[in-house]
Amino acid sequence: MSDEVSARGGSSTRPEEETLSRGFRALGHPHRLTIVRALMERAFECCAGERADDCALDPASCNVGDLARLVDIAPSTVSHHLKELEIAGIIERARDGRYLYCRVNEPLLARLAVFLAGEPAGAGARRPAGSVRSDTAGAAS
Repeated sequence: MSDEVSARGGSSTRPEEETLSRGFRALGHPHRLTIVRALMERAFECCAGERADDCALDPASCNVGDLARLVDIAPSTVSHHLKELEIAGIIERARDGRYLYCRVNEPLLARLAVFLAGEPAGAGARRPAGSVRSDTAGAAS
């Protein structure tokens, strides 16, 4: 039997399910949600003029030191949570000299949102919007 078979004897876990699961686990901490939200908001403001050199990698990246001040969380705590978010693929980090920059992984966040909306990836056309799934149709009665 495959190593991917679950302990309960079920079918193997697909790579997409593993990716989504890691993403949701990483977002399960209030500080991490705060950091991701700040990165998403800051992506639109980062190169607004006052510190354009902080965005040397691309307009959506933010200097980690500035991020710590922005979310009002200790830099060491931010660093720890950024590491966890990077492992899960929620953010990407890159070093430019002595500065560390990070940005959200927008494609993964979009896949997480699609999952939460109840649509399997790539399956939006199979079920009309607003329709009730057959496995939940009788649950409310």
